[in-house]
Amino acid sequence: MSRKPVHARAHRDRTTARRVAVSSAAGLAVLAFLLVVGSPASAAPALHLSFNGRLATGIWTTCPELHLGDTCLDTVIIASDAKTYENSDQPGGGHFVRDSGDHVILQRFWYEVRLVEDELTPVPTMESFGGTDVGVDVGIHNRLTAATATATSIPMNTTDYLTGESFTETVSVDVTWEPTSDLTVIRDRDRFSSVDIFLMNSTTGWSRDAVASGLVAGEPIPGSSTEDTMLVSARQAELTVVKGAPNGG
Repeated sequence: MSRKPVHARAHRDRTTARRVAVSSAAGLAVLAFLLVVGSPASAAPALHLSFNGRLATGIWTTCPELHLGDTCLDTVIIASDAKTYENSDQPGGGHFVRDSGDHVILQRFWYEVRLVEDELTPVPTMESFGGTDVGVDVGIHNRLTAATATATSIPMNTTDYLTGESFTETVSVDVTWEPTSDLTVIRDRDRFSSVDIFLMNSTTGWSRDAVASGLVAGEPIPGSSTEDTMLVSARQAELTVVKGAPNGG
């Protein structure tokens, strides 16, 4: 049974509403970056996020197909040299965040393949999330012809679901990307509206499929890179309005 890495399911469950507003894999990569580096503003009645720059995503899995009893690991690395902007309403008034420069994000998902209601299902056993702009060097070439990313010490928050324990650690990353396709134009504009929320998203730019290899904590990244590994140069803007929510101030 072939499938997307389990991180795609976990991330989808946490950000379903936002994903409705984005149609391309490149747009999802940019949005994932914004959601991780942005400051918490989920209670805001209006939130505007923007991204302008280049992004490299590397996704590896040790289980490209699900087999009962397998223990698996998915690794996600997102590297960027972009400018980001956040503007939101908060109870105390307007909230503005600007950021630029090199960032590296690392996410790792451990899971076991079990039979749940007669279906092979990845069941999380441990997750680890972190990111930094300190001690980071990201180089994404013009026209997305190559990319590299290094981070000497990424602070990670890790949760072991089998023991119930949570702990912190630091991990290094060193990754190289090579394109495997021609440049593809990105022209996406989407909107979604319900009784509770309005979402509008626009993404323009270029992308290339890619393969990636590298080290995490000095060891080769387990598994093989997936079809979601890519290089992106894009402008993206997203507007979220919670209907009926009181304005800040």
